[in-house]
Amino acid sequence: MRHIGNKIFHGIFLKAGRTLFLLAFLLSVFSVSGQDTVIHREIHEITIGAEKKHNVTIKDNNRIVFSPEGLSNTLRVFGEADPMKYILTLPGVSTSSDYASGISVQGCDYSQTFVGIAGAPIFFPYHLFGIFSVCNPTHFADVSLEKSIHGADFENRLGGLIDLRPKQKILKHLTGDFNVGMLASGFTLGVPCGKKFSVYASSRISYISLFYKKLLQTGRGETMYNFQDANLTAVYKFNYYNKLVFNAFVNNDDFSVNETSALNLNLYWKNSVSSFLFEHEGNFNFNTSVFYSGFSSGLRLLMSKNTVSVPSEISAYGINFNSSFFVLTDKIKILSGFTVTNYAVQPQGVESDFGGNLNPEIFDTETKLYAEGVLFFSPKINLHAGIKHSGIFNSDYCDGNFSPLLTLNFEALTCKFSAHYSIYYQYLHQIGFSDVGLSTNSWIAASGKLPPQKANSFSLSCLKDFSDYQLQFETYYKKVSSQSEFFGNIFDLFSKNYCAENYTDTGNGYNSGFDLIFKKNGGKITGYVGYALGYARRKFGKFSDGYLPSSNEVLHNAKVNLSVKIGRQWVLSSLFNYSYGRPVTPIKYVYMIGEKMIAEYGKHNSARMKDYHRLDFAATYRFCGKRHSLVTHNINLSVLNVYGRKNTELSYYKFYKEKNQIRYREKTSLFRFLPSLSYSVNF
Repeated sequence: MRHIGNKIFHGIFLKAGRTLFLLAFLLSVFSVSGQDTVIHREIHEITIGAEKKHNVTIKDNNRIVFSPEGLSNTLRVFGEADPMKYILTLPGVSTSSDYASGISVQGCDYSQTFVGIAGAPIFFPYHLFGIFSVCNPTHFADVSLEKSIHGADFENRLGGLIDLRPKQKILKHLTGDFNVGMLASGFTLGVPCGKKFSVYASSRISYISLFYKKLLQTGRGETMYNFQDANLTAVYKFNYYNKLVFNAFVNNDDFSVNETSALNLNLYWKNSVSSFLFEHEGNFNFNTSVFYSGFSSGLRLLMSKNTVSVPSEISAYGINFNSSFFVLTDKIKILSGFTVTNYAVQPQGVESDFGGNLNPEIFDTETKLYAEGVLFFSPKINLHAGIKHSGIFNSDYCDGNFSPLLTLNFEALTCKFSAHYSIYYQYLHQIGFSDVGLSTNSWIAASGKLPPQKANSFSLSCLKDFSDYQLQFETYYKKVSSQSEFFGNIFDLFSKNYCAENYTDTGNGYNSGFDLIFKKNGGKITGYVGYALGYARRKFGKFSDGYLPSSNEVLHNAKVNLSVKIGRQWVLSSLFNYSYGRPVTPIKYVYMIGEKMIAEYGKHNSARMKDYHRLDFAATYRFCGKRHSLVTHNINLSVLNVYGRKNTELSYYKFYKEKNQIRYREKTSLFRFLPSLSYSVNF
């Protein structure tokens, strides 16, 4: 029944998104023609001011908040101003390659970063192997990033937090944003429905085969890729203190390689997220929500006489409550809340026309209960002290843990300092056949064989504000345990009694380093210079007796971002990114036995790829229509990898039968002098 409901939800929502996409342009034309020009100019000035204020801001605890709409003048990947890609330009945030689907924060695994829409989790927030995310930028009011300093309400994860907050403003007139790029086009439409109710709808469709089909070609047959996604937010404001918000999101991705021979491959994945959120603001603030999030993916091999599928699925539904209030004349703030999440996990297995080894679904319940007190000694000194109990249980397994939290914030020498300590637990593991975070990587819950992940986290940060400049420094150390590493291969899936836990090893390790960013916010020239030093070391019994680099370790990373305004209409932007070579497992020997090539590997992650660097450039021209000045137009030209650096993505050995030779080969990134042009309009 749950699978049927999920399919119905997907079908209705995506069809509605396509219909809205076709009708939105006509609706916008009629609405714009009826607006008053004088009113527009006042609104336009406010919009520009809000963009400047909220473009990118560093808050207390080093939390970074920015407006996706403020990225319209920045670099775009395939015409998309993607907030997730922008996060990857910040120090301490990285991914393993240009095509990786995941975000690593300060050396943590991809699965240890929580990504959510208004608190509801998204298990795989990426399209097309991570080239850009499933987030339609113009649907969201702001995006926030927390690295290592969190409150007691933090989700049961070990790494960072990325929270996408949809627009919730009650509108007085119709608003819209439309973007036409070389890979996809999308829109966001805001519709007022009376004085207390507004609806925001967004959708995107792709046509990648039109311009970038060659990027997907394998050389053996026709490659096809399509995606679509849709967002919906409905806001009802009862009064100044109370509002009800409904959020929904779906995406559907399908990638296929149709061989000229008898073998065809199909990779598919989809997300479904929905939530109801009630918020009350007053002397006693609280919010409560119910949510659902589902993710399913699979790999399908279509052969002449058989069809083999490797599906996996996870769904979560639950309730969340958070509250805060002051006592003793605003000297003490109390925060408390709880979350109960029920998981249904379909473990990865094999289905075929001749049988399979799919295991039954596993049902787990995860809990979180917390309380935190904030003591304000003075306007410049405050102390956060909290405790959280988290756990997971099912019919065969139960585990619970307490997590203390202590954060001291103080100002000295015109700088804001934060010292933080906490223990974090994570009850979900993600395993798979690739370190780049493919959608086929599957989730499994903690069990007797695979205990919960744990991190003892220490961090110290400093934030200095002066005029239009900000200087941010953060150093951290995390001691991690029960880290999972999958040592099986795809052929193990065909074992009759296959169980992922039997092919997963657990180990310990640590993450340590520091992030530094110097940022200029005001004036015609803005930008930042960032540097990060990071160690992420792990020790697994099956690979080594000592510590070796994790696949997510980026030892040195430097980034320089520059944006220049020329007059009122032109903005030129550039980004230089340098990363020390990522860890790889070297091949020591390659030899032939008969017609089969055999490779003997060295120590796990004991070698490095070549250093990565590239320069990206963007030019944005912004203008207003003459007749209908409410409309603002943007034309953006972006070029990825301006000087054509051949960054190595993969190295391997290949046997050439006609020459009887084994040769070393490197596959480089296709992001090599890659231009994209996009047009957007908003009102």
